[in-house]
Amino acid sequence: MYDQDQIIYKKAKNRVITRLIISWILLCLYFIGAFSVLNLDFLKTTNNLNTVIIVLAISQLCLYGFIFLLLSFGKKIFRILYWLVFILTLCLFYVPIQFAMQDMAHILTYASMLGFMLIKTMFLVQLGSYLKHNKWSRIFFDLTIDVYEDEMEDTIEQPVIRVKQVKKKPVRQPEPEYIYEEEEEEAEEKEPYTQPQVSIRLGIGIYASLMVFPILIQIFSNYFASYDLQTVFATQDMFMLCIFTALVWTVPVFYLYYDHPYAKRIVLICAILEVFCILFYAPKFIGYYVDKDPEYPLRVFILFILVDAIRYGILFYCLKPLLHIESPTHIDEDDEN
Repeated sequence: MYDQDQIIYKKAKNRVITRLIISWILLCLYFIGAFSVLNLDFLKTTNNLNTVIIVLAISQLCLYGFIFLLLSFGKKIFRILYWLVFILTLCLFYVPIQFAMQDMAHILTYASMLGFMLIKTMFLVQLGSYLKHNKWSRIFFDLTIDVYEDEMEDTIEQPVIRVKQVKKKPVRQPEPEYIYEEEEEEAEEKEPYTQPQVSIRLGIGIYASLMVFPILIQIFSNYFASYDLQTVFATQDMFMLCIFTALVWTVPVFYLYYDHPYAKRIVLICAILEVFCILFYAPKFIGYYVDKDPEYPLRVFILFILVDAIRYGILFYCLKPLLHIESPTHIDEDDEN
């Protein structure tokens, strides 16, 4: 039995190390791809953004390469260190936001950079989940080889169930069987969304909004221009509102994706934060209009409200299936272990 455990452990170690190597290679390809896209003609900037990107890319590759090397030793403490490094890299979101605040003319470039960073964040979260919950990772880090044995028992029970189903088939009449299949298809069509499916909808909605709405205001800037056609109304405000929404709703995206029992509570908290954001921004927005010498026509304010309403409408549409989903009452035992 001891020899068998050693074989399983070595297999788990090889799989985890292979996953870490592939992940580091994917990070290299990610930075190369992001740098190439951000250097396209219509995304080039006049500041030192390229230098910043190169420095950040090299530093992150070295940092994660070192962390992956430590993880290959199979110590639990290095998984905690991985998440600490991940939290540190989240602070890098400030870089494109700071550039955007100083150079709104190239907002598309910084929005694209934020989009790439969000993709990297989701990839790193997925990798962290793999290191915690995957059966091979638990064998390698936690030495829980019994997980493998439980799954083997499950696979042994499945053929017994299939044999029973085969025995019942000749007893069924042709017509009832046909009717049963139709009813089953209808039931599948009416099957409600799951929390992971809502997570995908929400992720697409918020990250697409982050990219699309600031760009739309830039494209249709004539409709948001001032009386003297020298300035465009609230381009920076729309960008910051989209950034706030994307950052806030990234948390429930992951909670929903992993079907966490507290996902709905997190969604409610994020909705409350959005309300506070609206209340916080409302005085500034009203101040633009009630100014003694208004710089923008009434059309601009109406269009901005309409665009922002569409943005929140998309957010509500993505979350609507969540109203018909019951939260899980408990966390699976495998996840707890």
